Amino acid sequence: MKSWISTNKLIGTTLIALAVLNSPPAHAKPAKTLPWRAAFQPALIEAKRTHKPLMVFFHASWCTYCHVMDDKTFPTTSVIAASQKWIPVRLDEDQNQAVSKKYQVNGDLPTILLLKPNGALAGRVKGFQSPTTLIKAMNAAYAKAK
Repeated sequence: MKSWISTNKLIGTTLIALAVLNSPPAHAKPAKTLPWRAAFQPALIEAKRTHKPLMVFFHASWCTYCHVMDDKTFPTTSVIAASQKWIPVRLDEDQNQAVSKKYQVNGDLPTILLLKPNGALAGRVKGFQSPTTLIKAMNAAYAKAK
């Protein structure tokens, strides 16, 4: 009986220790990311209303470099700051074929369209973008988008 109680105490203590070790620190902040819009038409209406250009990120679940940009490019402080002038839109190309066709994305992912508030193209970047190259493209397109 004593060995059964000792075993249960050991298991209980181990489970508590694992829970404590695997929980985030109390001061941990949530992961930063852009305030993505999930639908094109409402974002376009917002752009027209606010006179802000759109940054449309076309991605897909099968796109390796799209995931890399999610992990390495978009969460950076510099990209988050630069995106304040833009309405960021995140579209799964497989789910948004009409918009993809209109802007001739054609499965070439990742693709980021930089659009004027009226939806006209101001810039386009294809493939993986580091924070530095993305910000350069955003700044160049912003001058055309206004």
